[in-house]
Amino acid sequence: MVAVTVGLMTVLGFGLTGCANKNAATDTAKGPDATTTDATTASTATDSAKPATPDGQTKQAPADNPELQKLAGAPKKVDMTKMTPTTIICTVGETPITVGDYDRQFKARQKQLQAILGLSPQALEFYTKLAKEKHIELTAEEKDKILAAARKAEGGEHSALSDFLAKSKITKEEFDKQLLQQGVAYKAATSVLQDVLLNDMVNRELLCNAARSSGFAKTAFNKYIAIKKSDKYPELEKATQLPPEQLREEIVKDELVRLEMEKVEQTAKTTDKDLQAYYDKNKDRFKHGERIKLSQIVIAAPTEDIPPLQSVKTQLKQQNPKMTDAELDAEAKVVLQQKNRTAQELLARAQKGEDFAKLANEYTEDPESRARKLGGDMGFHEKSGLIKEFVDKVWALKTGEVFPSVIASPYGFHVVKVTGREQPGAIPFAEVKDQLRPLIAKKNADDALELWINDKRRNTKITLSPEFQSLLSANPTTKMPLTR
Repeated sequence: MVAVTVGLMTVLGFGLTGCANKNAATDTAKGPDATTTDATTASTATDSAKPATPDGQTKQAPADNPELQKLAGAPKKVDMTKMTPTTIICTVGETPITVGDYDRQFKARQKQLQAILGLSPQALEFYTKLAKEKHIELTAEEKDKILAAARKAEGGEHSALSDFLAKSKITKEEFDKQLLQQGVAYKAATSVLQDVLLNDMVNRELLCNAARSSGFAKTAFNKYIAIKKSDKYPELEKATQLPPEQLREEIVKDELVRLEMEKVEQTAKTTDKDLQAYYDKNKDRFKHGERIKLSQIVIAAPTEDIPPLQSVKTQLKQQNPKMTDAELDAEAKVVLQQKNRTAQELLARAQKGEDFAKLANEYTEDPESRARKLGGDMGFHEKSGLIKEFVDKVWALKTGEVFPSVIASPYGFHVVKVTGREQPGAIPFAEVKDQLRPLIAKKNADDALELWINDKRRNTKITLSPEFQSLLSANPTTKMPLTR
């Protein structure tokens, strides 16, 4: 997919524009329907603010514009740290991209890369592998700087670092090895950033120019006004350290990009035919092991705070803020006993042969199931997808059986019935259709955006400045600095 630079505010994590690609996966709901574990929740989203992801490097637009071909690898041929911030690199339509613009984006993206590598083992592994493939290594000087900076950050060579190592249960050698791995991964990521950032910035200007033509300028400026009046603005000034005029420009551009991307992506349509075609092409991916189909009646009584659910004790505390912990514990115990009795009564009725679906529709405290009149239907689940409280009890039941006891979980009390069993086989299209729709819709939106940007890159006048062109032709490839 064609990458788009989203601007300093989004890169720094303030979430002002939402220009990064939307999450393509639907999260497993955490609530009374407590049948799946966190391990089953997966995100396939990629962040367009990254120069590359663990799934692969950023895909570049076709190099069919002669001027854009010259930009490829330009930061490795021209040392822009020695150029004045006002030097124009290129002009997109009527909009110049200067060395100062590039430098601000580069530093912000480097800051993001540092955060990603510190938090994401997958990203660290990806860039470490990339460094090995591209023969990227740290110099002795770079190693010394990294280790010295870490010592300083931890408060010195001795007491503070020793305390940190003891608390982390790692040796000094292991700690140093981890630091240097992050360093070489960061260097590889910076190399990729140098390869893609100028092209990303061109894409951003194409979107901004189109957004202005679409009449979004006033809306984008109003967004800036709203942010400036908000409590976030002082934090934003501190984080970006930009003069007010530049900060305003970045906020406005971020909003212009978001609005135009949204407009382009909305042109993409997703039909049932698209979903069926994807399913047919990827049938090998839609298989299941042995699984059972369950229905349940939930009497909600959370014993823990599991967002967005609050425990019974927390709810009581909000209702009675003056109660002591001991009083809250006692009251919570009474509530839980009452909830359990309700579940026991419903279990007895189900065992006597009352219609389980009717009981669930009337009494379940799972809001979605009750609102949609699902009769407590939870669908099919493999053994690995059930929480342990269910696996240990219901897996051995026969179809049509109700488990003879109320099952307690952190979410409350469950009356559970097995309504079907299947041996390993293919998952029917109808069963995965709704889950496929957001995934294919995102792919179609990404494709529409890519086609749009490629067309703009081919047909928009993009020119390198004579000064930058001269430096680009005269300078040999320079060594990439680890930091800027």
